[in-house]
Amino acid sequence: MTLMVDGFTSETFRWLITINLHLSFQILYPLNSIAHCLINMMLSSEYRKIVKDLVTPKPGFVRVAPRSSGSSRNVSTT
Repeated sequence: MTLMVDGFTSETFRWLITINLHLSFQILYPLNSIAHCLINMMLSSEYRKIVKDLVTPKPGFVRVAPRSSGSSRNVSTT
């Protein structure tokens, strides 16, 4: 016996669910693989060393904030 819902058979619903699962797997599996590759790369010691070198200030180069010359309201334009 085939179940009918709004003109669709249970076989149609099974087919739609199967196609949806198949397409979802085809789309999500590569994204999952890419995410795992990125996570592994970020956990590697070489990556952490590169980031540490980029973040650590270099000797001889000191960042200095610009001097404030007072309030901008009191600056004369003459």
